[in-house]
Amino acid sequence: MLSLHHETLPADVSQTNAEPTATHEFVDIADYQKRQTTLESYGLLDTEPEAVFDKITRLATDIFDVPVALISLMDFDNERQWFKSCHGLDTRQSDLSTSFCLHAVLSDTTLVVPNALQDDIFKDYSLVQDDPHMRFYAGAPLHTPEGVAIGALALIDFEPREALSETQVTMLETLASVVVDEILLRRSLEQQCRIEAELHEFKLKPAEAKLERYEAELLTANAKLEVARSMQTSLQPRQEDIHAAADLDIATYASPAEDVGGDYLDVIALGDSVRIGIGDVTGHGFESGLLMVMVQTAVSALVHSGISNPEVIISVLNKTLYNNLQRLDIDKSLTLSLLEYDSGVMTVSGQHEHMLRIAPTGEVDAVDTFALGFPLGLEPDISQYAEQMRFDMAPGAGVVLYTDGITEAENAAGEFYGLGRLEAAIDRAWQQHDTCAAIKQAILNDLHRYTGTQDLLDDVALVVIKRKTAC
Repeated sequence: MLSLHHETLPADVSQTNAEPTATHEFVDIADYQKRQTTLESYGLLDTEPEAVFDKITRLATDIFDVPVALISLMDFDNERQWFKSCHGLDTRQSDLSTSFCLHAVLSDTTLVVPNALQDDIFKDYSLVQDDPHMRFYAGAPLHTPEGVAIGALALIDFEPREALSETQVTMLETLASVVVDEILLRRSLEQQCRIEAELHEFKLKPAEAKLERYEAELLTANAKLEVARSMQTSLQPRQEDIHAAADLDIATYASPAEDVGGDYLDVIALGDSVRIGIGDVTGHGFESGLLMVMVQTAVSALVHSGISNPEVIISVLNKTLYNNLQRLDIDKSLTLSLLEYDSGVMTVSGQHEHMLRIAPTGEVDAVDTFALGFPLGLEPDISQYAEQMRFDMAPGAGVVLYTDGITEAENAAGEFYGLGRLEAAIDRAWQQHDTCAAIKQAILNDLHRYTGTQDLLDDVALVVIKRKTAC
């Protein structure tokens, strides 16, 4: 019977305040055995550090601005939590009796402790009272396909912090799913290597059957690695923000290409004004998707902190991204336009694709944003390039924003859809339809008619904004 030298953990660990005693039996030995067996089946314990997991914890510290991020695995047999990766602390394991992650694992939900010193459960833990004097903790369980939480992706700070927002919790849980996907891929690759060794040893027929199964598992794991796609989907603009301005009609669309990518699209309501952001990260893949998440988090934080000037937001955001990209040795950048609408006036800043202004009658004016900024992440300071323009939006007038996945979409002959066709499609749709949702769909229908059966090779993002004629 497993015993731990700490307080007994009931099923709902979030509501216990039991005093530590000498030795207690673990609450559910069947559950403990299942968790331990599942963990051991992945072959992770006491393995060497691996770059892919270290990269995730390093990115987590940058995204959430914490000094420590770790991937913790619950090793009940040895009464320890073992760290597959630990960025910010020079350790590989700690006693299970003082594990915050254990509470997250057993409660099977994300745990956030803003100030452990004021928390009835954790305030007497040695990690809180003594070195390293932990204060803030946030941990998302690592759920395997077997439905078992074997550990947690955790954030740690030595100063109290505000509780994570709903968006940040979603981001942490998404990164935890990335960890699980990499664990699955790692096991699949190991199994494939073992099968290939059997083939080499002339066990061809029985090994072929196993290889087919493991190749199918590998394909499944690879499919789950569309993490950037899921990030983009989970961080789509909220409907309450889209409908916040009573005199605006807004419709948005974002779709990653076959390869995961990093188009940024967001609508943020604050008071009586609405901020709209659109951007395009260079390249595709995991790093582009995570850079998009960094941008979304930073812009949201700046806006909600009271900074309203788009020029200032662009400059501060660039410094943050430049520093992170240098630290992570990632060769990425992005174009970005930020717009603010308030009482019939639109302000725009930042360099991106042409901003398309539409008159109430449907005429389209392509506004070059080149002089309004500079690509983010290439230079440490772009404040000298950050400019803004302001214009009145009459009732019935509007703005269309897009990424180059639309204008550079190709037909069967390899010809681009182009800005001219986009303008013509907007002109027709503006005259034929009243709502932005209908206008957006008309534009997309025209795009797909042009491309036919050709796959879209780049991410597509589209925002249609129209000032209502009556409120």
